[in-house]
Order: sequence, then C-alpha cells, then structure tokens
Amino acid sequence: MKIELRNAVREDRPRILEISSQIWEGNDYMPLVIDDWLADSSGEFVVAVVDGVLVGFAHRRSLAPRYAWLEGIRTDPARRGTGAAKEITLHLLEAAREDGADRVGLSTHVLNEASMHIARSHGFEEVARFTNLGAEKSAPAWSAARESREVVEVPLDEAVAFTRKSRSLELGRGFVSNGWTFYPFDRTEDGALRQARHLLGVRDRGRLVAFLAGGYVRQGNLYPIHLLEGEEEAVRTLICHALFLARGCEYADLMAPRRPNDLGLEPVLTDLGFKPWVATIPDVFILERSL
Repeated sequence: MKIELRNAVREDRPRILEISSQIWEGNDYMPLVIDDWLADSSGEFVVAVVDGVLVGFAHRRSLAPRYAWLEGIRTDPARRGTGAAKEITLHLLEAAREDGADRVGLSTHVLNEASMHIARSHGFEEVARFTNLGAEKSAPAWSAARESREVVEVPLDEAVAFTRKSRSLELGRGFVSNGWTFYPFDRTEDGALRQARHLLGVRDRGRLVAFLAGGYVRQGNLYPIHLLEGEEEAVRTLICHALFLARGCEYADLMAPRRPNDLGLEPVLTDLGFKPWVATIPDVFILERSL
C-alpha cells in the first residue's frame, strides 16, 4: 500500500471536512481554519492519499523564529492503520528542519491516544498541561453577559507586560494559548496576544487587576478565552463583558494552565457554568521535541 503525500488544494476541501465531521462528535475546529490553511503560503497543509482516496491531513506553520507547530493531524476513522499519520508527521518534521526550525511543538487531548502514541514515538515529550473548559449557550455565563463600564481595552504592550509576570504563564510553563495553538512566550511574547480579538482589563486606581485575552480575529461560533487572570470579581466582570461582545457565538472555551483552582478561578468559573470536557484534568497536553 503506497501512501502519496501532496499539498492540499481547494478541491480537497469537501473531503477534508467530511473527515473532520467524524472527529470529536462533529465539534472539530477544522471548519474554522480550513480556508486559512488552504491560503497559507508560509506554512504547509499536507494530505495523504491511498489508492486515490484522501485519508489524512495535517498543517505545519511557524509560530516564532525557529519554532514550528504541527496541528490538525487527522485520519479518516474508517481508514486507520494505513500509516498515513506517521508518514505525514515524518514529512512535516523534516520540512520544519529544512526551513530552519530547531524546535517543534504540538498539542493533543488526553483521550487522543493515537496522537499521543505517534508524537511520543517521534521523540516528542510533554512540557505543559492545560485544562479545557467550556460554557454552552445555556450556561449562566451567557445569561449573565452584559457590557460593563469597568472594562477597558488594554494596549498590546501592556498586555504583554502583564502576561510576562502572570501566574498563568508560570503554570503554563511559558505557553499562551490561542485555541489549540500554544505560543512559546520566550520566543514570541506577543504572538498569541496578537491573534486575540479582544484584550480587556479591569483597573483599580490605574493598576490592571484582571486581564482577559479572547476571541479569534475571524469570529466563528466559538469564543475562545486564551488567557484569564486576576481578582475574582473583576474576572467575573471580564467574562460577562467578553461574552456580551461575543453574543453571536454559541460556545465559550477556556484553556486554563494546569487546573482552574491553581489560579483561584474555580469558584467563579463553576458559578458561570464552565465545565471541563472530561473528568481527567488537566486534559490538554503540550509536547515538544528538538530538531
């Protein structure tokens, strides 16, 4: 059985989305990013074809100087065992090396045992853990969503300075999330924050006492919260304000470094109806390897 690897093209879009629809009970993020990946001339969107049928795909991009990121590694559930994911991973690692990267990272979920196995078999090691929490439209967070005069927009340079000293960065082992993409802060301090639609804060006598980075630049039905930290009531105000801005969305998503109680945010998040995906937390693993 021969596996052909090639760049994804526009005509592959329906098949890619067909495979994606079978992932995570139809809640895969692929529909949000596929058009960007197909148009990405700086990265690489690769598909695997077996006997003329597209059976898998993945994307590689540069998050920072000499730092590559692998994402969206998917195979058709009906055609697992072809070795497509392994071949794609090997190809992308070699391509990243040729492009000058010296480290490469990826994220995966605790339930994705196949992905974990492939990553570790290629030399990836765990470097950080996060907990993925979500609030459906029926959660109290959405009914409590309202605009607040206490909330201000935070300039990017101040957001970076706040993040640099944050407990979130320490607990996240130096990573800041943008959905399922995790930026290494030591190589790109503003990388993840530049990708956020909103940088919001609450001040007390001019001092920033709570901060939220949230939303994708291209708005979809999901509102991700990339970084959240601060005093409990101020954090509550920020979440409610952010979801007011995101009132067209259907779901809010938060990546909390380690566990939400490590930031002292568990009471407010629980009260607003944010729940972990699975009972096993932290459930999102960041893995890296050198090239």
